[in-house]
Amino acid sequence: MPGSCGFMTSQSPSGEDQVKAVTTQLANKRMNRRQALSSAGKAAIGVAAVVIIGGAAYAVTQTGAPAAPVTVTQTQTAAPQTITATATQVQTATETQVQTETQVQTQTATLTQTATQTETQVITTSAQDFQAVKAALSRARPMETVNFTIWPFRPDQVQVSVDIFQDQLNENVDLQVVTTDYFAILEIKLLGGDLDMAYTTPDFAHRMWAAGLIRDMNDIEADDYSLWSIDTIRDDIIASGYKTFVDTYTALDGAYIGTPYYQSVLGALMANEAMLDGVGLRDDLPTDYADLYAKVDQVQDSGASDTPLLPLWYSAFPGWGISQGFVGEVLNRAGPNGLFTAAPGFEVNFDTNTEAAEVLKDWKRLWDKDQIPKGIISVTSDSDVDGMFATGQFAYAKWWLYLIRGWNDPSFSKTVF
Repeated sequence: MPGSCGFMTSQSPSGEDQVKAVTTQLANKRMNRRQALSSAGKAAIGVAAVVIIGGAAYAVTQTGAPAAPVTVTQTQTAAPQTITATATQVQTATETQVQTETQVQTQTATLTQTATQTETQVITTSAQDFQAVKAALSRARPMETVNFTIWPFRPDQVQVSVDIFQDQLNENVDLQVVTTDYFAILEIKLLGGDLDMAYTTPDFAHRMWAAGLIRDMNDIEADDYSLWSIDTIRDDIIASGYKTFVDTYTALDGAYIGTPYYQSVLGALMANEAMLDGVGLRDDLPTDYADLYAKVDQVQDSGASDTPLLPLWYSAFPGWGISQGFVGEVLNRAGPNGLFTAAPGFEVNFDTNTEAAEVLKDWKRLWDKDQIPKGIISVTSDSDVDGMFATGQFAYAKWWLYLIRGWNDPSFSKTVF
């Protein structure tokens, strides 16, 4: 079952922008960008925050691509030759230079001046060189913060990306990590207007959209602060083979309410090659669930493992863990309508005579034969399960696909040679 967690942005207003910008146009662009996290303005920040802060999300697919140019135009009604207190413009007949007190210069940043009735200065730079532009403009960081709430998975990595985002766009982000009762706290924050952007799951995002507590991203366009429009992002996700991720965050009314910050497969079947080699099954991998459970019997009968299967049965928070394992297996065995009919009806499509019931019967058999570690149903964090398969005690595991790299590292995992 494809797994996708994403970002959603709050519909509640965030207050008056505190930006002290050098130029009128830049100030207007920044105001629009920050207002995009509330109910007003174009949603430029929706892309910027998702793409840059996500780190492992859309930006990854753009590695190595040339950065889009960022153009800032300043109009002055007087004729002073200073851009800021620390940047001075020097113009000759053939060239234009920018000097700052710290001698900030880049090969990709240029400064030109056009003499009109009101002097117009145009600064063009690539996204990577935005630091140089920021130094030249020397504008104050906004007093008002962007509240970004996440669950506790590697917040250190997220903070690195947040720091890059703040540095590039001179933003003020308050990264908050919620360690317990994540969605209950998230809903309280939304109701109280104390949230701009957050990690979410599709079920929660759709519920909050129906309640009018989050905004959609349909109107995001590329501009000076958003390198991609929402259409570009969606098209790229689909072209990469993940159309289901776009569909998952598209409401019935067509609103696009979230973008994935990572993409994986939940319930991917992992095999312990070291153990399976000893029982003659290393090159005979399961072809379906019936074959998997037959091989679980074979491994247990051989004595290689008392509990051959590590299932997706942990209990993190509502809608996570064992419920995902059930939905994923039913859909893999019965197809996309194994539980409900297609939109917009979503009629119940299962009973005691369908594949959904067969899944539960197979699970009951695994439990009765002690073929799974029963303590997993009391585990509340996926991080606690991550290292279990690496111990080499299980022949098979149904888990997150993105962990396969670690499990293929002999220095970490006992499942490979």
